[in-house]
Amino acid sequence: MTLDYFVDETFHTPSNSGKTHFYVLALVGIERSQIKKLRRELKSIYAGTRWHSTEILARPNGRIKFLNLASRLGPFLELKIYVINPIPERDRTGELSRKYLIEHLIRAIQKADPESFVTFEQRSGGQYVSDKKTLTNLNVHGFNNWRVRSPADERLLWLPDTLATSYRRYLLNGDSGLMEGFNRIVTIEQLFPGVS
Repeated sequence: MTLDYFVDETFHTPSNSGKTHFYVLALVGIERSQIKKLRRELKSIYAGTRWHSTEILARPNGRIKFLNLASRLGPFLELKIYVINPIPERDRTGELSRKYLIEHLIRAIQKADPESFVTFEQRSGGQYVSDKKTLTNLNVHGFNNWRVRSPADERLLWLPDTLATSYRRYLLNGDSGLMEGFNRIVTIEQLFPGVS
């Protein structure tokens, strides 16, 4: 059974205010045979063209909509979080931490199943260039099963967005209520890169 992965991030970097600094990549692995069905289900849950958890949660009844989506995630999913917490002070923008996390998760996925495909949310400008460089370097090491997409074009990116937002709330506010809304076990892996 091959899983394909969809990845989104959340972060609070040393360039932001506050004492808590982290970089998180949230992954949702989906059994390949279930992908089309899950896309249709997401469309029936939320008719909009773009889901962004922070915006949804700011609306009246947003928490209900959010938890409805989170609780509908079926048994054919794998939920994972890779986190660097704290981000080293020298990594002001979090880009070194992001690169480390991407390389780590790709190695883990490639080791588990080289047939798996990974879709990242597309960032813009210089961040897109940075991601493309990181991912292109992975091609040299034999992994080219990746792509970048907009959540407006790939609804399955909404799922790691919900997972990332839930964990962000937990890290910043100690609020575990959103994390508890998932009906699946979430695996969390803390990483300690040498980027200080």
